[in-house]
Amino acid sequence: MRLFPRLLIAASIALATGCGTTVTGVGAPSSSSAGVAGLTVPSGRSSASGGAATTGGVAGNLGGPDAVQPGAAPSDGISGGANGAGPGTSSGQATATVPVTGRGYDAHHFYLGFPTNNDVNQAAPSGLGATDFGDQPSIIKAVVADINHRGGILGRTVVPLFHDIATANLEADPSSQAQATCTAFTQDAHVVAVVNIVAGIDLPTFYSCLAQHDTPLISAGFVPADDTLFNSYAPHLYKLTAASFTQLTPVWLARLTAMGYFHGWNTTAGGPGASATKLGLLYPSQQPQQRIFADIKRRLVAAGYTVAKEYQYDASSLNNESASMSNAVLQMRNAGVTHVLSSESDVLLFMTAADSQHYRPRYALTSYHAPAVQLQGTVPNSQLVGSMGVGWLPVTDVDAGHNPGPVSGGETSCRKLMHNAGQDSSSASAEIVEFAICDAVRLTASAVNLSKNPTSSGLHAGLAQLGSGFASALTWRNGLAADRYDVPGTVREFAFSGNAYAYVSSKVYPL
Repeated sequence: MRLFPRLLIAASIALATGCGTTVTGVGAPSSSSAGVAGLTVPSGRSSASGGAATTGGVAGNLGGPDAVQPGAAPSDGISGGANGAGPGTSSGQATATVPVTGRGYDAHHFYLGFPTNNDVNQAAPSGLGATDFGDQPSIIKAVVADINHRGGILGRTVVPLFHDIATANLEADPSSQAQATCTAFTQDAHVVAVVNIVAGIDLPTFYSCLAQHDTPLISAGFVPADDTLFNSYAPHLYKLTAASFTQLTPVWLARLTAMGYFHGWNTTAGGPGASATKLGLLYPSQQPQQRIFADIKRRLVAAGYTVAKEYQYDASSLNNESASMSNAVLQMRNAGVTHVLSSESDVLLFMTAADSQHYRPRYALTSYHAPAVQLQGTVPNSQLVGSMGVGWLPVTDVDAGHNPGPVSGGETSCRKLMHNAGQDSSSASAEIVEFAICDAVRLTASAVNLSKNPTSSGLHAGLAQLGSGFASALTWRNGLAADRYDVPGTVREFAFSGNAYAYVSSKVYPL
């Protein structure tokens, strides 16, 4: 289980609990309240206002805003209003002709699904890093209300549908919760897309179920991904915070080399040493991580480095992970490993076990580790000395004192929106939830308004056209394209120095 993302990007659904208000037997909510209040998707019940696709719908142009030219998105990342009919796309293609009513939308409403995990701030285990993840429903409602104030999507009022689960239920069986979440948004109700601020249900079970129901997923889960994963579910899976290792791996290893990461290291002193560099690879015994590290190993060996130990751990539960890490430390140490490369924030458990054994290897990191939020201040600095890597998420790569400032007008406008909505942005973990919701809803609105087509293919076409012109609140450049499904488009080098992580230069490297 990925510690930081599982608890931070905290959406989990348990239909078996049956919690929430049943919405059934009522008409679609009025436009004056629909975008603010939201609806709760119940367990095993139907919502009459779910916007299910109908047969014999009236065909015609849905209308929409003027197209946003790639590379010329507004400074706040939003593509303007959505009332009235606009011209075709920037490529000169005719506007799409689609039914007025379809899956997840009707003549007046546009439904988006939002899993939530509202007790996470109280239920998160202590000692695992950040535990303040904000008020998820209020964050979502604020962003949706802002989109509606700007004209909605295709002139329709955006209605958020919520489904929540207790952290304990997510911990017990994440796979079944992922399946149940899909059922909530594809059968009990119908949505145009799901925005998932989750990690616990960010699983193949979830991806495949939504894809089978032709429902796109825009996920903020930090679970590692590669192009093989994305292509398996295309065009239904998009990642906001997770960079594809297909592009990330060569850049990560190249920058580590340039920064001197692979120089000799003394694992007793936790500092530079004359010992021969021996690498250890630490990752879960599952895909895509096994695929990712096979490629990492191939590249390292080709570059002349010695991979002295690979350790695959059981990520099926927090207890299993914790039990695995002491053994992982023992095996790495016995193999003479001086440098450890891992894929995600689970390395926190390894560091904790390593410190108890007075073993201090050098760590290679990325934004997947959420270094400033998950590691800094959570494990002893003696474990962090010498650690370095590349990142694309300033809000979790570095602390507020080392943050270089807004990545774009998208971040500035999202911060202003959250402030005006009375949301507390003092916690980095709350901020990343806020930024992820801003990006997900704004990307959806901009893409569908651009393509004028609310289907999965329309969303994909619009996202591809937005390209790097979209001003993300999360990262410096949007990497989405016709053949790219991850938002991170550039990285910066960071390193632990003194008692904190900081970027070592202002230079960015494209993915």
